[in-house]
Amino acid sequence: MDLCDAREALKAKGLAVTEQRLAILQKIFDTGCHFTTKELHRALPAEKRVDLATVYRTVRLFEREGLVRCVGEIENCRYYAKACVHNPPHAHFRCEKCGRLFCLRPFNFDDSKELTSLVGEGFEVRRATLILEGLCSKCRKAQLIDYGERGEQR
Repeated sequence: MDLCDAREALKAKGLAVTEQRLAILQKIFDTGCHFTTKELHRALPAEKRVDLATVYRTVRLFEREGLVRCVGEIENCRYYAKACVHNPPHAHFRCEKCGRLFCLRPFNFDDSKELTSLVGEGFEVRRATLILEGLCSKCRKAQLIDYGERGEQR
């Protein structure tokens, strides 16, 4: 699957094409799913590294321009994902024990239509985020081992 071209995406949005924006957007396009701004900053190659404040400002700009979308906020930390054809909107699952965030299957058109119909007439839905919470399979398995089948701590 071809990835989106960062230079063309910036031009299509009418944004100035700078080396910093190119590096940040290319890393976002190369990212498999969600990321935090701090994770993105750490993932930039050393030769393309920019200060963290610039990464924050740039991600916010990209969010306003529709190049990234916020997929959720957990414990005052915003998670983002690229907003392109290669990453359709989808729900996430957050493990309450280990804190990991997992991507779930993308919505199909019927799912998203049904979700947006919940708000009623006169509303305009611009974004939908869905985070399910519970225990991931690894943490659940560890819990079953720790407590046994009857829930008694061993």
